[in-house]
Amino acid sequence: MRSVLLLAAGLAALIPSLLATPVLAQANLTQASKGYTYFHRQGADIDAHDAAVKNCIVQASRAAQTDPHSMGSGDVLVDAVLTPMLVGGIARGVNTNADAANVENCMVVRGWEVVGLDGKEGAALAKLPTGQQRAALAPWVGADQPHGTVLRRYGNDLTHAATRFEGRPGGLDKLSLSISAVDQMPDPGRPRVPRPALYKLVQAGKVSEAMLAAEIANVGPGETVIVFRMTSVGGIEFTGIHLTVGDGTVTEVGSRIAIHQPISTIWEKKTEELLVFRVPAGRWRMEKLRSAIDIQSSLNLCLGSPAFDVAEGQAVFAGSIAIKGDGRFTPVMDLEPARRMLGANPGLAERLKPAAWVNGTTAPCGNDSYLYALEIPGAPAATAPPAP
Repeated sequence: MRSVLLLAAGLAALIPSLLATPVLAQANLTQASKGYTYFHRQGADIDAHDAAVKNCIVQASRAAQTDPHSMGSGDVLVDAVLTPMLVGGIARGVNTNADAANVENCMVVRGWEVVGLDGKEGAALAKLPTGQQRAALAPWVGADQPHGTVLRRYGNDLTHAATRFEGRPGGLDKLSLSISAVDQMPDPGRPRVPRPALYKLVQAGKVSEAMLAAEIANVGPGETVIVFRMTSVGGIEFTGIHLTVGDGTVTEVGSRIAIHQPISTIWEKKTEELLVFRVPAGRWRMEKLRSAIDIQSSLNLCLGSPAFDVAEGQAVFAGSIAIKGDGRFTPVMDLEPARRMLGANPGLAERLKPAAWVNGTTAPCGNDSYLYALEIPGAPAATAPPAP
């Protein structure tokens, strides 16, 4: 009986702490959190808060939504004059929605929490001049305990199957008080951009395709190659990972590659596929998540992405990757399945070495719909790449 009473007492003591622990909603990178919110990071002061918010606003201003005119009528007058007049207001609203989401995404990646306020308190604060909003937020942004309810914090969200990261931006409910307090937002009227389909990027030489299966047998002993094994989780998935050598500003042919899951449909099912790329040596980083078709959004990993180094003459296995399901986008580094699939080229199979992935490489943001970060669990933090 005494043990039962002790257990009950222990549970009673635990319940308040459980109730105080926020149950965070599944992340949606296309939409800012609803309600009246602000950003919190324990120990920060209001000046650090303002600097972080302003920098994230700059990052968000470099993003761009898909151009609605890229699916034009073909009539020059309609596309150049009438269409922009009709959709201009809609485009500004879409840009504002995406900007609010991207500022929040940026702050979350950089270690800030999104905290929601009581509706009445938030509404009263939102009516104040910006200077008074800032003064009200000052004791909250770095408090030991957040004032309000934590709605969101970084959790390597892209690896979770339920995290939404593509599509049109969700509607903006209330602009974050942290943003309104610094009285800045990107220009919602800035140009939107076309997003060419993958085959057009390949035709233009901006993205390199994997070599044909018949070519793999001809890869010589001194060639520099990257090998991926892609796996299916079922169903069609157009999203792929684009990788680039360097910081994303390079333009030479062969500097970008794209990997996609193998075909998996009712009529044809391919559960694994080996992708082999001839590449220049350098640091290869995951640059973005992007659909193979042109009407979809894209997500730039400029705020932090995994990378690995490739030396001249190396054959590097970058892992087995699934594009769908929990654990998506993260490589499994077991070499044996890839070596088994390289039966036509035993020399390549023999010299294949696993990539040494690192986390946290960054690059200039821009021209993608959304901004975020991705980490490989257990990988070390990036250091400077080795000298060539």
